[in-house]
Amino acid sequence: RDQCHKWLYSVNGIRDVIPRLYLSIAIIPCLRRIIAHDLQSTIDRIARMSRAISHPIISAYTRMYTSMQCVRSLNLVVDMIQDQIRVMYPRCDEAHIFRIAPALNWMMNMVYDYGPTPLPSLLLSYTKYSTDPALLVLIVDHIRPDHILEHSQQILDIIVENHRINSGNLTSLIKSVAAAQKPVSPSLFTGLRRAVFRLDNDHLIMELSECLMSIALNYVDPLPSDTFLSFYHDVISTYHLCNDTSKIARLMDIIINSRDLYRTLQIMANPVEMLLLIHDRDMLSSFLLKIIAMIPVSNESIDMMSSIFFSIESSNMHIDSQVIKEYITEISTPNATDDIPEHRSTLHRLMRAHSQLSCYWGPLFIDQALNILHSAHNQSHMDVEAYEFIGQCLEFCESILPLIKGQLDPYKRVIQSALQTGMISNAQAVVNLAIESSMDWNDFDQIQLQTIISTMNANAN
Repeated sequence: RDQCHKWLYSVNGIRDVIPRLYLSIAIIPCLRRIIAHDLQSTIDRIARMSRAISHPIISAYTRMYTSMQCVRSLNLVVDMIQDQIRVMYPRCDEAHIFRIAPALNWMMNMVYDYGPTPLPSLLLSYTKYSTDPALLVLIVDHIRPDHILEHSQQILDIIVENHRINSGNLTSLIKSVAAAQKPVSPSLFTGLRRAVFRLDNDHLIMELSECLMSIALNYVDPLPSDTFLSFYHDVISTYHLCNDTSKIARLMDIIINSRDLYRTLQIMANPVEMLLLIHDRDMLSSFLLKIIAMIPVSNESIDMMSSIFFSIESSNMHIDSQVIKEYITEISTPNATDDIPEHRSTLHRLMRAHSQLSCYWGPLFIDQALNILHSAHNQSHMDVEAYEFIGQCLEFCESILPLIKGQLDPYKRVIQSALQTGMISNAQAVVNLAIESSMDWNDFDQIQLQTIISTMNANAN
């Protein structure tokens, strides 16, 4: 044993630092068996031997090799990173920094793998000894996002100290904050937003706005309305400068998939402003269908959606009728177990939507009103209340018919429904409306109308 000690410690007699360091690392497995009780102090000494190497690139890769071979202590890895930043970075030109980066990158990977890190000490070393933006990116990218989030305000302060904000630093910070998937303070979000809109690249601003939108809608709690609206209007203004529809589409997708879509739309106040930027009709229809499927049915949501539809139609961006049909079905489909009061509530929701969209889609509203009518007729005992409700459905249809020009079919469907439910007076009222409107119809429709009138007269006799 003593002989082993003698041979092992003779390594310290090697004069050149690099051979002595590499040989010291090579005999660590032997030291573990002979001086296990004092091994850590030996490893500490070996780890600090690289301080004697003056060449920045050689010292960086020596530290990396030391980390790979013998250091399981996070503190030692961090110490070696700080040594490299403190001693070497102030003396390095751009070419040296470029060559050092892979070694630091590997050591930072060890920091990530071994868990929590003294990030404040790394940031302190950075601010005191380095002005290299790439080094800050390296630190941020190799620390776990939840730890970055804890110190994100400090990192943001470092970034915005420069008059010209480094986009790489800011991008890494924002992506780490988003990846943490933890609550973000409104003040931090505001700071990130202001920093992003100080950049001079509109396309990058739109790209980072996607991350900010996700952070705002999913992690900022509480989310002040004025804070979000300021961000929203900044995004719209930037879009007009770069005119990239794909980025607006991705932002809209983030909004639709946010944790509380209905509240988000309420905060936006005028969500149609962003929807109008999507010029692809199929894409617009897809977003509208997602919104319809995800927001709860209520008087407030009906008012909101009706306002959106009306604004889009008023801007000459026509909505696919399938979208409106889906919307009408969503807000006013009767259930199999509904009684008359529940059917009446369903009809009132349909009437509420139509009152705001009376210029459009009349036949679709009529079809849905007739669906409600037949559901009530099939499920209910036909008492006075039921007949009164069916009369309301037919009167609602009658109010829509004069707005529909040049079409017999809606009149025909209402007349048939009135006759099937025994509402003869309502059927006759619809016939009278049809006669008034028939001047603009083609010959075939006029012949059909006369046939309906003749059939009704024959049945009456």
